[in-house]
Amino acid sequence: MYFLGENFEFQVGTYVRIIGGDNGELAIFWIGFGWEENEKRESYLWLEFDEETCPAKIWDKLKEAVGTSGKYHSEVDLESVQVYMNAWIHFYLKEEYLQKFYDENADANAQKEILAGFIEEALNII
Repeated sequence: MYFLGENFEFQVGTYVRIIGGDNGELAIFWIGFGWEENEKRESYLWLEFDEETCPAKIWDKLKEAVGTSGKYHSEVDLESVQVYMNAWIHFYLKEEYLQKFYDENADANAQKEILAGFIEEALNII
């Protein structure tokens, strides 16, 4: 079980390292927002796990989650790029939460609750 803790902070566009799990595994993922747009031309928030930086045991568990969804995340996808011979697994924040997270009237506690729930949901899979 991974736990973010009360002092959890994040910055979009940085790698985040969280130690947890039963054996103190290190989960490394990227938090991204808005550099790309979906087919509706809307920005989105995602967690990206890179096969190259993700321990094999964790990567295998993440691959099992491909095609599933949860309370906070929409369907998990696997992107494989032959040019780079690499793969990434993405968790996308559901649109309903994305709107609440980036609402101009959103308060910090609501944003923290959404983001923490989103990340913990992804990490609890592994």
